[in-house]
Amino acid sequence: MRLKLSYGIAPLMAALIVIPGTAGAPARAAGQGSLCGSLTGTTPHITKVLWIFMENQSYGTGSNQIPGNPSAPYIDNTLIGHCGSTSNYHSASHPSQPNYLAATSGSTQGWNTDTLSYFNVPSIFSQTDPSWRSYEEFMPTGCDRVWQTGNSTSHQYYVAKHNPASSYSALPVGAPTSGDCPQYDEPLGTNTSGPLITDINAGALPTFGFITPGLCDDMHLVPTGDTSCPNPVASGDAWLARWIPILTSGPDYTSGNLVVDIAWDEGRGGTGGENCVTSNTQDCIVPNIVISPYTQHVVSGTDFSHYSLLKMTETLLGLPDLGAAADTGTNNLCVPFGLCPQGDGGPPTASFTDNCSSLTCSFDGSNSTAPGGVIASYVWDFGDGNAGSGETATHSYATAGIYPVTLTVTSGTGATGSVTHNVSAGGSSTPISFVAGTSATGNAASESVTVPSAVTSGDGMLLFATDVSGTQPLTGPPGWTPVGTKAGTAISTEVWSRVASASDAGQQVTVGFGGTYKGSVQLLAYAGTSATAPVLTVASAVSHTTTSSATTPLVNFTGSGCWVVSYWAAKSSAVNAWTLPAGEVTRSTSYGSGGGRIDAIVGDTGAAASSGSAGGIMASTDQPFSASTTWTIVLGAGP
Repeated sequence: MRLKLSYGIAPLMAALIVIPGTAGAPARAAGQGSLCGSLTGTTPHITKVLWIFMENQSYGTGSNQIPGNPSAPYIDNTLIGHCGSTSNYHSASHPSQPNYLAATSGSTQGWNTDTLSYFNVPSIFSQTDPSWRSYEEFMPTGCDRVWQTGNSTSHQYYVAKHNPASSYSALPVGAPTSGDCPQYDEPLGTNTSGPLITDINAGALPTFGFITPGLCDDMHLVPTGDTSCPNPVASGDAWLARWIPILTSGPDYTSGNLVVDIAWDEGRGGTGGENCVTSNTQDCIVPNIVISPYTQHVVSGTDFSHYSLLKMTETLLGLPDLGAAADTGTNNLCVPFGLCPQGDGGPPTASFTDNCSSLTCSFDGSNSTAPGGVIASYVWDFGDGNAGSGETATHSYATAGIYPVTLTVTSGTGATGSVTHNVSAGGSSTPISFVAGTSATGNAASESVTVPSAVTSGDGMLLFATDVSGTQPLTGPPGWTPVGTKAGTAISTEVWSRVASASDAGQQVTVGFGGTYKGSVQLLAYAGTSATAPVLTVASAVSHTTTSSATTPLVNFTGSGCWVVSYWAAKSSAVNAWTLPAGEVTRSTSYGSGGGRIDAIVGDTGAAASSGSAGGIMASTDQPFSASTTWTIVLGAGP
C-alpha cells in the first residue's frame, strides 16, 4: 500500500508534468525558464532535499571522466554549465555499498563489501520519518532486499546494494518489514505514472527523497551477456536529461522549497576498503552537482565528501548531524552554492574599522559577514562602560585613553561572533615613529649601550640582548620590564621594554650574560607608543638548523596605529651582513667577530599597522649560520 504524506502538501496540479517534447505537452524551448539561479539573492527557504545517486564515474576532463566524457553532453553543458558543481568531492570508499551507507548515516559502518546486510543505526531516513521516500527504478516491491532483479529480456535491473533505505533495520525504517520501509521505499515508476511523477505533480515530494536509477540508467554496467547497454554514461546522461526538467518544473522546485543533488557513489577503479575521504587519487574524486533556484553557475574546489552532502541536508532540514557529518573538518556543501540558512554556513565574523577625532570616535561594522546568511544585529561595547547598536556607531569619550572596543554581531539564526580592537581616543595626532637605535657587541660577561640623546620622556624603548650560552640567564637593567625570553642549546635572546623618563637620555644600560660569552645588545626607541605599556603583543622562535635565512614568527593583534618591530639574531663564524626584504627598514645592526659570534639586525616596516596578523618576514645572510632566534613585537599606540 502507498501512504501519502499527510502534511505540507500543495494542492494537486491539474496538468500532468511530462518530459518536454513528449505527447501531452509542448517541448520547452531552449533557454525558457531557469534551471538554476532564478531566486539568486533571495533568502533560501528550503524544506525538501532530493538526492539522485549515480554510479562509478570519476571527476575530470578526461574522455572517461565526468564532465570530460563526450557521451555526457547534458551533464556538461546544461547541468554543470548552469548550476553548482564540485571539483574536489570525495567518495567514502570502495565498493558501492559503503558509500551509500556513509552518505545516509555518516559512517561506512565498517563495511567494505557489497554483501547485503542490515544496520541497526540512525540514518537520514529515520531522521525525517515519516516524511521520506526512496524511489527505486525497476524495484519489484517496496523495500525489496533482493540481490538483483532483471534479465537480458526486460533489461530492467534493480540491485538492493544501491538502495540504502533497505539496509536500515533500526525503527522506524525497520527494513525489511518491521517498520515503514515497505511503505516509503517504493518503485519509482515512469515519467507518466507511478510514485515519483505523482509526488512531483502534486508538490508532495517528501522532506527527504532518494532516487536510484536502475542499472545502465545510473551509468553502471549491466550483467555480462546483456548487450542492451553499450554506453552506460550516455544512458545515464539521457536519463538525467529526461527527469531533471520534470523535477525542476514541479511546484516544489519552482516555489523555492526543493534542492536536488546528483552524486556519484564512487569513482572508477580503486581498492576495497580504501579511505577515499583523505585520498586525492582519481578513483576517489567523483562528480557532484547541486541544482537549486538559489544557485548560479559555480564550480567549487572546496574539499567535500559524501559526509558534506549529509551535513548540507541536515543543515537545510534543521536536523542534528550524524556521524562524520558532525566533524568540524567536514565542510558543509551548502556554503558555496547560496543554500545555507542564515548563519548555518558557520558563525558570523565580526569586523570593524574605527576613526577618532579628538575624543569622538566613529565605528563601522559593515565588513562583518555571516556565511550563507545576513547579520541581524550589531552590538557595541565602547570599553568605557557604555554600549551602542547598529551597523555604524559614534561615541564620545570623557577622557583620553586606549579603550578595548568590542563588536558583537548576531546572525539570523542567533549565532554570534565578536572582535575587540584597542582604540585610542583623544590622543596625539602624532603616530608611532622611530627615534633612534644603538648597539654593542663583544666577548665579555656583560655589554652596555647608551640611551641615545634623541630619546625624550614618554618614548617607548626596546632592549634586545643575545648571547651564545643558551643556558645561562641574562640579567636586565633595573627599571626595565621583561618582554620575553627565547633560549636554545647554543643561543639565547631576552627582550625588555621601558617608557623613557626625562632623564634617560645619555644613561648607560647594561645587560649581564651570566659568564664570559660572545653577545650582542641593541636598544631602540619609538615615539608615540603607549605611555603605560609600549609592547602590545610578542612572538618568538629559536632554530638550530644550518641555513642562510630566518623568518619571524606570526602573531595576531588588535588595535590601530600599531608598529611591528622584527628582530633576527644568528650564531655564526662567517656572517658579515643581514639583508632585509623590500618594505622592511633596517633600524639597528650588530655584527660580532671571530668564531661562534652573534650577528643581529632589527627592522620595522616604517608604517603603522592595524588589527590582523604580523610577522612571517624572512631575512637572509651572506653566509650560513648554525642557530638563530627571531622575534615579532607589536608596539601599541598611545594617546
